[in-house]
Amino acid sequence: MLLNSSNIVEYLENEGYKDCKIIFIRNLRNFCAKVKTHKGNVIVKQSGNNNDTFVDATILSELQFYDTLKQKEVLKIQQLAPQPLNIDIENQIIVLEYLDKYKNFNTIIESNDYNSSYEFGVQIGKLHTISIESCLDSFKKTRTEGYFRVFDYVTPEAYNAGGPLFGKCIELMQKYPDLNEGIKKLSNEFLWENLIHGDLKKDNIVFNNLSENQKVKVFDWELISIGDKYLDIGYAVSNYLLWWIENMKFSDSCSEENDNKMIEAQEHIFNFIKGYLFSIEATKLDFIKLTKFCSIALLNIFYSKSMFKYEYSKQDIMLLEVARKMLVTPHEIYTKLFMKPIMIGYEKKYF
Repeated sequence: MLLNSSNIVEYLENEGYKDCKIIFIRNLRNFCAKVKTHKGNVIVKQSGNNNDTFVDATILSELQFYDTLKQKEVLKIQQLAPQPLNIDIENQIIVLEYLDKYKNFNTIIESNDYNSSYEFGVQIGKLHTISIESCLDSFKKTRTEGYFRVFDYVTPEAYNAGGPLFGKCIELMQKYPDLNEGIKKLSNEFLWENLIHGDLKKDNIVFNNLSENQKVKVFDWELISIGDKYLDIGYAVSNYLLWWIENMKFSDSCSEENDNKMIEAQEHIFNFIKGYLFSIEATKLDFIKLTKFCSIALLNIFYSKSMFKYEYSKQDIMLLEVARKMLVTPHEIYTKLFMKPIMIGYEKKYF
């Protein structure tokens, strides 16, 4: 059966839920609904028929993830994911707890909650230390074309499938040939060495600093795969940079305020990296590679804006410019961006 607004309440009632009331339904890549029940709010997800770049982003991957959590080695990240309440393999439906008491990503930045950023790093590190040998039968290798989008040539089909600003997005991307070249080059550096989440954008991460053992929750495990850990770390770090860019003010009188927000973002980035390295029991990261993967995350955010917006803001254009510099000239940027972890000695060097 395919869930919709007409049958979802009946489906949940048959699964034992009472007093069901639909709060919202989103039916983009997959079906997703938030429903109020006698057990509290729940999220209901089902594989959809919509095709987009992420052709492997199905609920099947997420169902497989929750099934894999039963394995002994994978138990260490059980607290990182929302609790599954019902799993329906036949209909590819999963019902998850809704995290009412958790706060969004921006909240922990604005409240100077560095401990949460540290714990975020710890938990992602735990994910990356899971032996891929134990997951080879469960998860596929990452399909890189979903992340490394280039726009030197666009088919009419892709153009027609784009959003309101897709044409403008292509125009801006094609304005910088070095950007497309950098994307292609970095895609050739991608490694398949770790189990990764694959979609660590800020909308998929929430925090609860009142919880002793479950401070960080990450959801939407549809893109979990075996891939490059720097993709996950890059997406994680890009969330802090995105907060800085989205709050940027374009006035000479606000330059100090913008600088202070960057310092705030850098402190959170440092704590995330510190927690991550502690978790994986390592002391070094390749910050040049990390800078370039941060760029890929920001570029994909810029791309996604073209699907839903009708006009780019100054912050959106700045987002593209920052992403381009990070990808094309990472050596000029990374020492400033990661100044504190580099000074402490966290940088992996190749000479």
